[in-house]
Parts: sequence; C-alpha cells; structure tokens
Amino acid sequence: MKFFILILSTLSFTTFALESSDSFDTRILKIYNKNIVVLNRGLEDGIFKNDHIKLTSTNGFIARGVCVSSSMLSSHWKIYRVIRPELVSKDTLYTLKSINQSKKPNFIENLKNIDLSKFFTDIGIKKSKKQIKFQQDRIAQYDLPNDIKSVKVEEVKKPSKVDKFIEKNFSNKKLKEDLSTFKMSVFASPMAYQTRYDQKEINYGARLYNQGSKYLFDFQYNKRERKLVDPVTEVEYSSTKTQFAFDIEINRIKSYLSLISRIEYNQEIIGNTSFPEDQYQLGILGIKFHLWDNSETGSFVNISYLPSFETGSYSNTDITELNKREGFRQFIRLSSKINVDKNFNLSLNYLSGVFTLMSSTDLDYEDRYQKTDLTLSYKISESFYWDYLIEQEIDPLREYLYGVNKNNLTQSFRLRFDMNL
Repeated sequence: MKFFILILSTLSFTTFALESSDSFDTRILKIYNKNIVVLNRGLEDGIFKNDHIKLTSTNGFIARGVCVSSSMLSSHWKIYRVIRPELVSKDTLYTLKSINQSKKPNFIENLKNIDLSKFFTDIGIKKSKKQIKFQQDRIAQYDLPNDIKSVKVEEVKKPSKVDKFIEKNFSNKKLKEDLSTFKMSVFASPMAYQTRYDQKEINYGARLYNQGSKYLFDFQYNKRERKLVDPVTEVEYSSTKTQFAFDIEINRIKSYLSLISRIEYNQEIIGNTSFPEDQYQLGILGIKFHLWDNSETGSFVNISYLPSFETGSYSNTDITELNKREGFRQFIRLSSKINVDKNFNLSLNYLSGVFTLMSSTDLDYEDRYQKTDLTLSYKISESFYWDYLIEQEIDPLREYLYGVNKNNLTQSFRLRFDMNL
C-alpha cells in the first residue's frame, strides 16, 4: 500500500509540474549564499525540483533560476543569471514565469543530482509567518516619527451610504471646477408681433451660465418694451416688462435625477396699471427627471417639479391702489431639445403652475398659469445664432382682474451672440 501511494505521488508531481505558460506573483522570503533564494511558492502551486523559471517585475527582466528544493508553501531556487542585482529585494512583488527545460544551460543541469540542503534550512509555515510579521513590524516603524509610534491607530470605518452620497454630490473641489467654465449670451429681437392689442415690441436680454458637469448655474435677464393701443380708450401708451431668474441645479444625484432651485422676479407696467408691480417666486428645492438623453447629439427630454412660494402686488380695477396676495404655486415643466445637425436645433418647453392662497390648502385650478414656447435656432457662425420663437401664454389672473383675453401668442425673431468668459 505504501508503495502504491509513493508511485501515485510521483505521477502526480510529474503531471502537475510547471508548464511553460504558467505565471505567478511571488515574493522573496530569504536570500542565502551561493545565490540561493526562497520564494513563497511551493508544491501547492505546482512547483517541483528542477523547474526552470525567470523572475520579472514592473522594471523588466530580473533573473533566471532552477528549483533545488520545494516544500508545501515555499521553494528554494539556485539563481544562475542576475541581470539587475539592485532590483532584488524582499519588498518587491515579482512575476514568476516558467521557462522550457530545453533553455536550461548545461552547467545548471549538473545541479540535478547535487544536494544543496547544507546551504539552507527549510522555511516552514511557522517560520514564514514569523519572518513576515517581523518584516511588517520593521516597515511600520521605519518612517514613523517617535512621538506618534506609541499612538493607537483606530480602525478606519467604511463610509456609509449617506457619506458616499454626500461625497459624490457635494464636493468643494468639483464646485470650483464647475465655476471656472462660464459663458455669456446676449440677444436682441428687433421686432415682434402679438395677437393681443395688435401691438409691436422689442425684446432684449442676457444670460450668464456655466458648463459644469455637476453644479449648474444660470442667470437670465429679459426686457420687453412695447407700444400698444388701449382696447377701451383707444389711447396709445407704452409698457415695459422685466424679468430676472436664477436657476441652480445639482446634476445627476442619481443617473436619472437632479435637484433644482429657482428664484424669479417679474414686473410689468402697462400705462398706469401694474401687473404685477413686483412679483417674487422662490422655489427652494425641486426635482428633475431625465427621461431621455443622447450624449452624442446633446438632445434630451426631461420633466421637473418645483413647488414655489409666490408673492405679488397688482393694480386693482380702478387703479387706485395695489392688491397684494401670497401663496404657493406648484410648477411642472416639460423641456426638450433636439439637435437636428451641428447648425440647427429645435427646443420645446411647457410650464404649468397651479396657485394656492396662503390662507387655503386647496389648489385653485382656475388660476393655473401656462406658458409654451417653441424655439428654432440656426448657427450662423461660431458665436452668432438666429432664433425664431413662438410663445403662448395663458394667464387667468389677468382675465379675472382686467377682463382681457387670458391667451396671448407672441412670435419673434432675434439675434444671439454667445461668448466664453
């Protein structure tokens, strides 16, 4: 029975010896005289006496050797060719690669029948662990200042999901990067025509925005100056409408979701009527869902929800004093943009906001402001654009206060100039 086991072991060793394509990561555990080294690979890795290997590292070819002894966890090698002795170290991770036996030099073949055990002592499991611990303790102490060597190092806790979320979406470094890429856009519309009052107007404004990947800022200014005819008195007078808006977006807190905020100011003076004298809308926190994106063309479709506090002062019907009201408006916005080619794009935006008085909890669906705008843009040159806009506004409050048509359709042409800051 013992003879059978011995024969089986011999066959197993022969079967599972290193093949020419075998490769392992390895470290040097000990170095003896006569160029004998101990590696942390042994019988369990298929390494046996007379195996022929080369050692390489990230710096290239280091040495060649022949196995002279192998135990379960380690093996002894006669290194017969060393290319770069200065790179031989216990602290380096090497790659052990098998070489065909035919490439073994003749003088190395003579080692096959020579017992070299007198030049080294076997490294077993206990000795290996003891030597590794000693080496790690030495490395840990080598570069530490004396005043902190005695300090107990606490175990580093793995970041929680909340920590990972904050680190991903609220980064001062990323904020500085995104604030370094601002652009400015200025535009003017020489002429526009509206269905209400058969009026003509000019429209001009500017926009300042960044092109960050995480933090997006967008400041807009829009001014309309009009001359129109009063439908009752048929007296011609002028009107002005001013709008400021500031948007903030934290982009992609999830692959499909962003956080948004918006501050808006509106003023419109028509003759002696204020609609409104001052109106403020403050949306502190809303969400935007990215329904579809095409990264190659820049086309997208998204929908957002932003509850906003609204306060405004309006002229009453006899225009003797201002009426003030406060409440909340639930804004829903659908935005889309299609880049047809590199010079032509089409964008569509729909905005709907239902109002609720501060003193009430019921939504007043009759007081629902709506605005739809369609913009066709053509790139004339690197910085100049030609825009054609169609805007439809539905404002029930205007109809309720003054008895005028709540619908208004505006068509305008404008030239736009974009520049990097």
